[in-house]
Amino acid sequence: MTFVLVRLALDQMTAGQILEIRLRGTEPRRNIPLTAQEQGHEMLGLIDCANGESIILLRRG
Repeated sequence: MTFVLVRLALDQMTAGQILEIRLRGTEPRRNIPLTAQEQGHEMLGLIDCANGESIILLRRG
């Protein structure tokens, strides 16, 4: 479900815009970057926070 929301956000953006995603859990942390890259987007960064959250930065392709 998490990637569905990410995909909807990416679809509303123009090429080159950057999306910041905050999430919890290992599965979305692993799957979102892989799926986004398969769809032509670029992962700019992955930050693990002390509170258990992860922040992923994606550039729309």
